[in-house]
Amino acid sequence: MNNISKGTQDGTAALIEINCGFVPSKVDVYNTEGDAILLWVDGMGSGKGYKILGTGLGALIASGGIILSVETDDFIGFSIGADADVNVNGEELTWVAYR
Repeated sequence: MNNISKGTQDGTAALIEINCGFVPSKVDVYNTEGDAILLWVDGMGSGKGYKILGTGLGALIASGGIILSVETDDFIGFSIGADADVNVNGEELTWVAYR
């Protein structure tokens, strides 16, 4: 059983569903082109996260962050919200999910 899942995804500026095979307890999303990082840990709540920009400044966000998905027969994972600094249309995102 894998405890870590990772991948890349182009940003869409809209909600992105990620099927990582488990409900994560921690998610990191890196926008390397836009120089932004989004961190989320279990207990933060749906749509929230901690965003760090290239300037080194970080802040909690109340929306546009990570959303845990409801497990279905063919999908289990999380969604990356539409935060304007992280999920930028056409910019590559690298994500890492931890069980």
